[in-house]
Amino acid sequence: MGKSYLLRIAEHEQRTDWSNALKSERSDRPFPVYVSFADAAVDCNDGGDTAIFRKWMIRRIGHAIYRAFRKAGLIEGTSGEPDWTSIEQIKELTEDHCENQELSRVAVYIDEAAHVFNPVRQSSFFSLMRALRSSTITINAAVYPGVTNYGPEFELGHDAHVIDLVKDIASDEYLDWCREIRDKQLSDSIRKKHSADANLDNFHALCFSASGNPRLLVQLLVSSSTNPIKDGYNQLLSLHSSLGDKFPGRRDLIDWGRIFFEDKIVKEMVRQNRLAIDLAAQPHSSAHSRSKPQRFFVWADRRRSPSVRLALDILCYSGLLFQYSSNVRTRQSVGDRYLVNLASVFGEIDKKDRKTLVDVALRDMNIKRWIEFQAKSPSFTDCPAVDFSDDSLSRPDISAHLKRSIDVLEISDITKDKLKSAGFGTIQEVLAASVDDFKTLHYVGEKRADLVYNSVRASLYEYVT
Repeated sequence: MGKSYLLRIAEHEQRTDWSNALKSERSDRPFPVYVSFADAAVDCNDGGDTAIFRKWMIRRIGHAIYRAFRKAGLIEGTSGEPDWTSIEQIKELTEDHCENQELSRVAVYIDEAAHVFNPVRQSSFFSLMRALRSSTITINAAVYPGVTNYGPEFELGHDAHVIDLVKDIASDEYLDWCREIRDKQLSDSIRKKHSADANLDNFHALCFSASGNPRLLVQLLVSSSTNPIKDGYNQLLSLHSSLGDKFPGRRDLIDWGRIFFEDKIVKEMVRQNRLAIDLAAQPHSSAHSRSKPQRFFVWADRRRSPSVRLALDILCYSGLLFQYSSNVRTRQSVGDRYLVNLASVFGEIDKKDRKTLVDVALRDMNIKRWIEFQAKSPSFTDCPAVDFSDDSLSRPDISAHLKRSIDVLEISDITKDKLKSAGFGTIQEVLAASVDDFKTLHYVGEKRADLVYNSVRASLYEYVT
């Protein structure tokens, strides 16, 4: 149930639909093409030159479309394949075939793009994705929360529609979605095991432990372990720690994220849930108190430091957290709400308490109960800062970003005007200043100065690995 599998399934289903539409002479006939960039690290030795990498991507996509057309019988004759030196060649090919073969469009499914590329290549890929978009081409690619660099030209929501593959566990359809995966993806023996009334409580616990992740749900259901929930949680922790080998420059931040998750989130969440379960079990507890056991969410102030923001993003990449919603207001501030992977909680409590939590979740998954972390939370104070070396700042993509106007920063227009009037007009000029420098500006106090300081660093984090 990984991204490659889902992209292949989408291609297969669309190819079948295209064949059926061809037979019935329907006008809506999108033609699917699958492209993999898995071997980019070996096949494209660009030496850091984004122009060479861009040409490599154009050749790979152009060849994949041409080959798919020929295999489907849409290209006949002995004319040679184009050399694929420009985007226009791809557009002309798709436009001609959409017109001559009565195709509605070409749907390109690109695998292993954001996952295997470094931030520079990611930015170049999304720039190309934006340039390729036309009335006859749609580009589909798998991205990862928190660790994908879209670059300065590409804007989510405007240049692309995002489809979240993680199912909302608070939705009324969540268990129906889990049952559908059980019935369609698993063998008869495993399906019967998890369909039996005697195993219903365990099936529900596994469903909520998956936290809406289809791959994790399948792994939990097929596991032969005596404690699949605990083992599944430990695998996620190991996956997170192994990222330190992949990104050695961020090992300290990755290790801090794991410790923060285990000590500040999971332990506190287990403590609060056990306390609520004990309270609900009291003889004179009210119906209201009996509904309280469930703390499955975390809220983090949006003014948190860029280092903490990146650490939480990496936890989302590992599957330990899921960003549930943004701009959630509390009495004090605005922040982001995260769902904790419930395997981390269910794996730390006994079956009786687990059943209590699952029963409460089945009745009412309350997303308004969370563990709260304000921007200046003591839990954040030991988060290691990400330093920007002179070498990283000299990279072409970062150098270009440093020259951009401060208009791209996520701060108010009033604050931008105050910075510009004080001579801080570019990202680089703001980056070189300190919090104390900002506090000297008229009507800029400590909170606003911190916001400016953090905002400029956050704008750079998407460029680092």
